[in-house]
Amino acid sequence: MSKFSLGLLRDGNYRNLFTSYVVSAGGTQVLQLAMPLIALESLAASEFEVGVVSALSTAAFLLVGLPAGALIDRMRLRRVLVVCDLARAALLATLPVAWWFDALSMWQLYLVVLAVGVCTVFFDMASQTCLPRLVGRDNLVEANSKIGGVGESSRLVGPAVGGQLIGWLSAPVSVLISTVALGASALFLRRLDGLDRLPERAAAPATLRADIAEGLRYVARHPILRAMAASAGWANLWIAAYSAMMLVYLARVADLSAGGIGMFLSVCGVGGLVGAFWSRRVMGLLGEGRCLWILRLVGTPLYLGLPLLAPDWGVWPAAVALSLSSAAMVVVNVAQTSARQLMTADHLLGRVNATMRVLNWSTLPLGGVLGGVLGGWLGAPQTLLITAALASLSFVPTLLSPLRTMRRLPVAPTPEPSGVSA
Repeated sequence: MSKFSLGLLRDGNYRNLFTSYVVSAGGTQVLQLAMPLIALESLAASEFEVGVVSALSTAAFLLVGLPAGALIDRMRLRRVLVVCDLARAALLATLPVAWWFDALSMWQLYLVVLAVGVCTVFFDMASQTCLPRLVGRDNLVEANSKIGGVGESSRLVGPAVGGQLIGWLSAPVSVLISTVALGASALFLRRLDGLDRLPERAAAPATLRADIAEGLRYVARHPILRAMAASAGWANLWIAAYSAMMLVYLARVADLSAGGIGMFLSVCGVGGLVGAFWSRRVMGLLGEGRCLWILRLVGTPLYLGLPLLAPDWGVWPAAVALSLSSAAMVVVNVAQTSARQLMTADHLLGRVNATMRVLNWSTLPLGGVLGGVLGGWLGAPQTLLITAALASLSFVPTLLSPLRTMRRLPVAPTPEPSGVSA
């Protein structure tokens, strides 16, 4: 199939899901830039407080990730997706309102970021669990690649546009863009068909604790999933610490404006867009399994570009290095997401997604706090250097697993769900 063909987009069900991602993606990018800038500019936050905001944005995966996955396997997915989008929109709307009344505080920002994170956990689990039902396992790589392309396109355009909007409107008011985008996304998600059926279970429903334990055991005993979780968890720990200080570095050391920061992040996003559109070809060339360690080995050390190149050459060569790293990491993410969906039976998919997300992302809040602590102690430049060097070791668990020589990933021995052909 040509990479320019519609493929799965010919199917109305997938097209509605895809469109919801398109609508919400731009707002999400504005939000990711606005939240730390609200802390930095509107509330004069310290490096540590910025790190706490970064940590709380992902802390929900650690706090509710496992029970969320078990509950998702018992819930009607379309309802979960719609309610989560609407709840996030309502929560975010409280920030500009409080700012208008001069009542915005760090504690409100903390609570909103955490509550939005809880909704994001349920949305993320439901969206990844529904995909095999919508498109079938044979189409997962294409489906994930197209959705990944939306995310990377928004990362390319969103920060530059978002930076300008924040400069014109202020960071708190710009959050309204995300609110509107999430509301519009919910309208498309309401049109999804085939997600009201609950997955068939091998036995009568167990307790929530037993369901959580089943997901944990499945991942712990699966050598491929276990290695993927170890690699991603280690990488995310240090990249979260890096990211918490990157905006501090750009704003306070490189002295970039909000628009300049947005342009920097957009340059970084170019590689991600290329990676998303070429992910199937790269996976075919390197192998579905081998690409998971090869691309981490090559791509993660490029994070060293900002602390090593920026002092003498400026931030833009560093942005190019981060762009190349982004290309590699997007292919890794498409491969990992497709692998989970391929290797897991439908009735376990919510719990396995949750277990992997918790293992992968539970290190993110710790990384955000660690970045804030290191930044306050050593300063942003040294923190970027140390965290990038440690993140570069993330390829080791996958290199030492069966993925080292694996070209094709195994498929769960379950009946193919009713989906579409493409």
